[in-house]
Formats: sequence, structure tokens, C-alpha cells
Amino acid sequence: MPTEPRQFEDDLRHAVYLRDGYKCAYTGKVDTTYTGKRMSLDHIDPIHTGGAMQNKKDGLDNGRATNLTTAFGRTNSAKGKKSKEAWSAYAKNIAPPKAGLKFEWKEIEDGAKEPLDLKRGAELSKLAKQARDARRLDANGDRTIETPKSKAIAEKSKAIVESYQKEQAAKKAGPGVQHDPKDGRFTSARAAVVAVARDIVRHLRARLWPGHPAA
Repeated sequence: MPTEPRQFEDDLRHAVYLRDGYKCAYTGKVDTTYTGKRMSLDHIDPIHTGGAMQNKKDGLDNGRATNLTTAFGRTNSAKGKKSKEAWSAYAKNIAPPKAGLKFEWKEIEDGAKEPLDLKRGAELSKLAKQARDARRLDANGDRTIETPKSKAIAEKSKAIVESYQKEQAAKKAGPGVQHDPKDGRFTSARAAVVAVARDIVRHLRARLWPGHPAA
């Protein structure tokens, strides 16, 4: 049983948030401030059943946080120490519809196998601290009320996340693939060349053999 403190290193925390797109694994909701506001890290396999803590970089699995996923604070609190089986049963049979619990363990576990970008995680950690300091205090004395300055900082965080996501999408698409920034689709370079060649052939046929079936 681990006895060390469970406080996560900030750059590690935000590297996991980045990997997951600042999206809660169990509800699909995204932290649109991209600063970790109301977000937390959840252990996929609970610590008390032998799951890896991975709260420090030296505890990662070859640069991967294979036992960590992103979850909203309230959702994480509801999961508590539940096993995967117990959490699935709770989501299906007990949780109120407003909780919005909808997830697949394979998708979560596969996502957790992706390597972390700790450099960007450190950048996002710094921006998160700046955004938190720029917010106003709410009635409970917590800095949750957004200000123009905190929103501007959030835009910087969002740009980092979007840049990372485009890079990851390009890697998964493979070599020889072109990205269309307008609709987000990927097409192979070979397919593009073939399409252009076909257009040229059609054009030549139309000029040399008017009325040709393939013109």
C-alpha cells in the first residue's frame, strides 16, 4: 500500500490533461478554459487495489501515465475508490441522468497509453497558475470568476492544446498524408495526385474527342 503523498506534480498533471484534451473521461465534457478549472486526475485502477500512483514523473511507465485519466472533480469524487466494475455498474444503474456518465474502458485505457508531452505540460501549468491568479473571488472565497485577463490566458492555453491535437492527428494519419485545415480531414498525397491526373485526362478527352463517353 502506497504511503507517499498523492499530490501530483503540476507539469505532469497538465501533461495528462493535454493528452486527454482537457476532457473528462467519464462524461465527455471539456474544460473550455484549458487551465484545469474544476478538473482532476483519476486513477483508472484504484491505488488501494494495487493501481500505480504515478503522481511523479519518475513513476511513469516509459513516459506514459497508463493509470491516470482526466475527470471533473465532482465526477472523480463520485467514483472515489470504486473499481472499474463497480464504477460501470454505478454509471449504468445508480447515477442520475444529469451526471452524464457515458464511457468505454477500452477507449480510456488506450488513451492512457499515449506518451505525455511534459514540455507542453509545464507551459500549460504556468498558464493555469496565471489564469487562477487573474480570476476574481467568488462568494466562497475561491478564485472561479473569470476576468478579461484570465480569459486571454485561457486562449493561450487553448492554442497550445489545439497545436498538440493537430500534431497527434497527423501522426496517427501516417506519412504521405495532407491535412485540410478547413474541414479537418486528411487525404493521402497519392490520392491527390491521382485525382489531378484524372481531371487532366478528362479535360484532354473533352477537347480532342468531343462526345466521348468518358469526357
